[in-house]
Amino acid sequence: MSNTSKKYDIVVMGATGFTGGLVAEYLDSLTDEPVASLKLAVAGRDKAKLQNVLTRLTKQWGVIIADVNDEKSLDEMAAQAKVIINTAGPFTFYGPQVVKAAIKQGSHYIDSTGEPNYVVDMYKLHDIARQKKVWIVPACGFDSIPADITTYAAMTMLTPEEKAHGTVTSRCYATFGGLPSGGTFSTFVELAGRSSDPKNKETMRQLRGRFHKFHPQGWAIPMPSSDPFVANRTAELLKLPSGGKVVANPSHYPTSVKPEVYIIIPSLFSLLKMGIVMFFVFLLAQFALGKKLLRWFLPPGTGPDAITRRRSYFNTTCEAQVTLNGKTRTVTTVLRGGDPGYTETSKMLSECGLALALDQVKEFDSERPKAAGEVGGVVSPAAAFGHVLIRRLQAAGLLISKYTN
Repeated sequence: MSNTSKKYDIVVMGATGFTGGLVAEYLDSLTDEPVASLKLAVAGRDKAKLQNVLTRLTKQWGVIIADVNDEKSLDEMAAQAKVIINTAGPFTFYGPQVVKAAIKQGSHYIDSTGEPNYVVDMYKLHDIARQKKVWIVPACGFDSIPADITTYAAMTMLTPEEKAHGTVTSRCYATFGGLPSGGTFSTFVELAGRSSDPKNKETMRQLRGRFHKFHPQGWAIPMPSSDPFVANRTAELLKLPSGGKVVANPSHYPTSVKPEVYIIIPSLFSLLKMGIVMFFVFLLAQFALGKKLLRWFLPPGTGPDAITRRRSYFNTTCEAQVTLNGKTRTVTTVLRGGDPGYTETSKMLSECGLALALDQVKEFDSERPKAAGEVGGVVSPAAAFGHVLIRRLQAAGLLISKYTN
């Protein structure tokens, strides 16, 4: 079915969860046209809980009953959706079913995952999605838009000659403050319980970068999330055409760049505290009783209140250094916002969903190489939306700055 003939422009899957509810509320709050006229729906397995979500919304929303363990219900949901925004994790276990239904039914898809294994596995469906002419874009929240879009913005500041003939390094550094939701914590607990899985170990070995004290704000450790995989996906899809020709396309990446992503820990004492907490979480997660205890501490469906979210923040800085003909310069891009995990993630997800629903993704078509999927594929946020996403994030209140020296 063509996604232009779908019943709903956007369906929020997992709307009864904390993040999904915030996405629905954000979309509901937008009153300017053409967004205000979009047809919206919430989806999940519990009709009563979905109806409860509707009590917080003012627009006319549809309700779709869909269960990740029921393939038929997922097909029926996807058949009605031009765009699916999925917030129902853990995505390693429950995401592939929704992605496959989206591809099968010709729906665009985005989600809020930060799980490396899942993202890497979904990239393997790239050619199938291209054949169906649908966009599948995992990791469209705090994982992994800040690292991905600041790296993209930095690459647009390089000259064609620097991209073609220079040596380029790119490092992103993230600092943030905020509390997790019960759903995020539950996902972490479940994945921690499977940390000994050989597949998980192999994924973690692929993380680029090393523990270091290069950053003035503290110690940098490789980001153990989807961020580095997503940033490198963009580098792969938007790289210069073979032969390294000098081209004027600002969105092309130099072939030499391998983006690295780090989290900043302000002191060794903070790092020690975090290590101790992680040790006990990983230890308890190896046992069913331990998992139950951890989930009791922070139940799924709960999350930080509005006051806590207003006090939260994030700051992601990308520093790209280029050396050409013996001369070196650095370009820096920064993305700043409020509560990273929920308030800003709900904005990022919604703005990506709107770019697809309003067909604004087409505005980036002329700058996207064929390998990135001219009319679809499983791609990163920057490879899908490029400057369109930067514009939408700025309009939504996130701050993007650029510097050079």
